[in-house]
Amino acid sequence: MTAFDLEKTKEILKHFYKLTKIKICVFDCNGVEIAYYPQKHTPFCTYVSSSPEGCRRCSASVENAFQMCRNEKKPILYTCDMGLIECAFPIIHNTVTIGYVMLGQTRDRKEPDAISLKRLSDECHLNYSKLCQLFNDIHYNSHSTIESAAKIMEACASYIYLYGLVDVDEDDLQLRISQYIATNLKSELQVDGLCRAFGLSRTAMYKLFHKAYGTTVRQFIFDQRIARAKELLKSSSAPISEIALSVGIRDYNYFIRAFRQTAGIPPLQYRKQFRPENSDTKSPR
Repeated sequence: MTAFDLEKTKEILKHFYKLTKIKICVFDCNGVEIAYYPQKHTPFCTYVSSSPEGCRRCSASVENAFQMCRNEKKPILYTCDMGLIECAFPIIHNTVTIGYVMLGQTRDRKEPDAISLKRLSDECHLNYSKLCQLFNDIHYNSHSTIESAAKIMEACASYIYLYGLVDVDEDDLQLRISQYIATNLKSELQVDGLCRAFGLSRTAMYKLFHKAYGTTVRQFIFDQRIARAKELLKSSSAPISEIALSVGIRDYNYFIRAFRQTAGIPPLQYRKQFRPENSDTKSPR
């Protein structure tokens, strides 16, 4: 299991809050909040979570942010279903997400969105006037201030990992499987092969991935291949066909379609965003 030095971690969170006045917290790889400052929830979030529907929406919003962090390996700045601004940043060890730092439960608008809060009130069976009052009590920050705080938070996440405030158990099964996949992306990775390599049944393997990543084994491998392809497109001038092979996708045309479906643009266009010197390349292969 991954363990955090909670005393030192909380000290960092405390200093972050003094500087930004924005709540910050740390989650383990399973999405369990293990440290926070100044309090676990603002009165607004506590009131929303007192409703079963409100609690479900809050949990789903956070889990969705964590899933995006795991897939994209970068910070996710978003507006939650309750209208608050939050940002999640992954703590990464050898390409594996072992935890998250999150800031949020803040607002970037001076006045509440009356329509959204009224809808929230009706759908979650909460008192509208109380929602508005509690929303107004939340500390206001401009969007640029929140973005700056997110940059500082990124440094906090790196500090927590680099300075040994998180102890990674290299024998942790989830970590070992993820590292195995990252190391063997070029190979033909199949569920049965993973099961044999780690002595697990298919059912156990499926349960592990569903709990750890919220997705299937096949989808996880696919996401890792596309993520690696993105890294190579940004950092190398290798032909796209070579990159496809290096991440384990042998069908060039399938790679182009799959990449476009995931990234929204084809590989060559994606590369041009980061390596404009290649914009005159005549043959993407």
